[in-house]
Amino acid sequence: MQSGSGLDDLATAPTAEQLTLRECQILGCRLVGHSQKLIACTLGISTSAVSANMANTRRKLGVTSRGQLAAMLGWRQAPVGALAPGS
Repeated sequence: MQSGSGLDDLATAPTAEQLTLRECQILGCRLVGHSQKLIACTLGISTSAVSANMANTRRKLGVTSRGQLAAMLGWRQAPVGALAPGS
């Protein structure tokens, strides 16, 4: 992940539980519009794992949609580098 990508904001977002690195990676990818299948292939995990991580993320942050996540984080545009090399 690249510094200043917006994903660092997740670590300091007000949450009951801290998000894992994988949850941050997947959330960033989803917020820029990548499909579960693309994320799974890129990260070398199953689509079920992507779904489970997104469900955990929404639960931890107390939201039900990607739009709510984006609004919560104050993102007005997609973060840069969501699928940066070496992620």
